[in-house]
Amino acid sequence: MLADKLGIEIASLGAFTSIAVRDGFDLLDKISIGITTGNVYSALVEVQNAKKAANLIGLDMAKASVAIVGAAGSVGSGCARYLMGSVKRLILVDINFKTLNGLFPSSREKDTEINNSSRIEDIRHADIVIVVTSSLTA
Repeated sequence: MLADKLGIEIASLGAFTSIAVRDGFDLLDKISIGITTGNVYSALVEVQNAKKAANLIGLDMAKASVAIVGAAGSVGSGCARYLMGSVKRLILVDINFKTLNGLFPSSREKDTEINNSSRIEDIRHADIVIVVTSSLTA
């Protein structure tokens, strides 16, 4: 990897490169630098876009219900963590309900109500919907 040869200490895999190398696992024995998938950046961009959209329509994020489809994944859970405490309610949707409940037990945390679901229909109760799933199934 070029970054390794140039003495770079950490590289971020962008776009589909993380998918092509199984989130970097295929590179573990081939390079000596740290790598990241870039999923944290993706989560940040998604949240910033949601906030901009809310601002455009005059929606107060502190009073909003936000649904995140794919909330048990790395990008979706990052979005949820970032929004916790700054929105009224999070509706977290994922087909992997067991993992979702392990990450975010339904409760109230940092002044944000958390509702977990495996039903896509529950996004109807949201003011904003963020979709970040990479699931290959419906």
